[in-house]
Amino acid sequence: MAIEGDTAWVDPRPAGACGRCSARLLCGTLSEGGRGPMRAYLDRYWAGRVRIHDTVELSLPEHRLLRAASLLYAVPLLTTLAAAVLADRCAAVPIPAGAADLQVGAAACAGFGLGLLLMRPAARRAEANSEYRPRVTGRS
Repeated sequence: MAIEGDTAWVDPRPAGACGRCSARLLCGTLSEGGRGPMRAYLDRYWAGRVRIHDTVELSLPEHRLLRAASLLYAVPLLTTLAAAVLADRCAAVPIPAGAADLQVGAAACAGFGLGLLLMRPAARRAEANSEYRPRVTGRS
């Protein structure tokens, strides 16, 4: 663990994972997909109480995780469905049956891409927001 201001760089131990599956030793969920150390927010209480090489407990507020996941999945899904429905309902020129399906599929793909583009700024803001980072909640 390293401490920089209000941020602690934590090296998660996969062996301490949930233990619910046989792949727990290979699980990368604790280290942001296996990319090494992760950032954890230190509030004022823990800032002076933890030291380098301490073992700490981390948590992420459930409501924050649910809100982020809902947005991440809902926006691209809704834009995909809206684009497909609009392409199906608003065809200006009569199209042969096979081509209409292709048009709707292409519109759905474009709507999905639009949804992902709409989520990029929100993802950047969430990444910079300390409320979406794990917090140190204990020391053992």
